[in-house]
Amino acid sequence: KLNQKIDIEKYREEAKELFRNGQYQQSINKYTFLLEQQIPDLSEDQYTMFLNNRAACYVQLKQEKEALDDLNIVLQRDPQNSKARLRRAGLYESLDKFKDSFDDFYIAMKVDAACVKSGSEGIHRLKQKHPELNYRDPPQIPSKPSKQTSSTSTSSQTNTNTTKTRPQNQKSDIPQQLIIHDHILDGNYRAQTTFFKNRLYFFTLPTVILLLGTIVGFGVKYWRSKFEYLDRI
Repeated sequence: KLNQKIDIEKYREEAKELFRNGQYQQSINKYTFLLEQQIPDLSEDQYTMFLNNRAACYVQLKQEKEALDDLNIVLQRDPQNSKARLRRAGLYESLDKFKDSFDDFYIAMKVDAACVKSGSEGIHRLKQKHPELNYRDPPQIPSKPSKQTSSTSTSSQTNTNTTKTRPQNQKSDIPQQLIIHDHILDGNYRAQTTFFKNRLYFFTLPTVILLLGTIVGFGVKYWRSKFEYLDRI
């Protein structure tokens, strides 16, 4: 029973340092202490971060079940947590759960533009082994979680409102740079062709006009010098 205030940041830094030094079980012990002490000052973001970090330790120790348990809780509470998505995607891949892995890579790319590279590489790797995986019927993108004031008061509950899908008439918040990835993953080759054709037209037309103008200018100059030379003979 603790009577003094727990220094959350101190414990977190110690856990991170243990992880960097390869002392994964000791790092797990630190995170577990923070998660189980019912600390009033522990925010929801801190709670999910500690679970996510503890899952990373479990992965290093090949304790897949424990890692999945932590990651599942994180994604129940925060379905758009891209770090947990990528971590669970890699874990599913190592467990030969290729469809689940494919879904998590896809969603991670959708909710976070910073995950496009890692997600694309993961999907490409999976499709090389399992070409039947495609997204003509893609998974639903989970909505953002509602705000919670305290993680400790709701640690045994899951947020039932976080799995609602975006209404069809609501404007998409997916970054513009992900559109071409959607076309590739969905097998929409007509859309790919249109995408590149439009870019090619707008970027090359001025270049072609400039090039033709330069050629005509040199041609006129060349023949003018020829005629001037013939006139002097």
